[in-house]
Amino acid sequence: VQRVSKTTVLLDCDIKEYRVIYRKDGHYELVLFVESDNQAMQLSGLVGGVDCNLKNQCVVSNGKTFPAFENNEIHKLVQKSIEYQRKMSRAYDRAKQLIAEDEHNKVLVPRTLEDFGNYWKYRRKFNHYNILIKRKKKLYFEQIANYLIDHFDVIVFENLNVQGMMKNHYVAKSIASA
Repeated sequence: VQRVSKTTVLLDCDIKEYRVIYRKDGHYELVLFVESDNQAMQLSGLVGGVDCNLKNQCVVSNGKTFPAFENNEIHKLVQKSIEYQRKMSRAYDRAKQLIAEDEHNKVLVPRTLEDFGNYWKYRRKFNHYNILIKRKKKLYFEQIANYLIDHFDVIVFENLNVQGMMKNHYVAKSIASA
């Protein structure tokens, strides 16, 4: 997977297939499947091993380490997401309470959840931050994968019992993110 923003990279390529994808956040993405003359990768003959741990995202056998994903920028986005989830939850509870009051008082035109703008505003913000976090994580993991593919012909991963490790509630969140 190679992300490009300039079409000059695609001058000597034949476009075999394309897809226009509508994402949940309202944006469109164009995915091109191309074929070119220089598609074959050079074989290096190297075998690489990858060790996953909590301190670093992964450590490669040649000494290269990829730090854990929870850096400062992502931490800020996670905190914003938590903040808007809290606000959304409070607005939802308040809306449900007022809807129940209208129902109890037999109001002629009772309110529905669509009538509460703050709830929808907070929901949009919450979804926006979650999408940003998801995109940043995906880009980071693509960078790691591209590094491994470019430098090694054979890649060996350790076999972990992730479900067993997730039962330890002290480190379950860290293991899930790793």
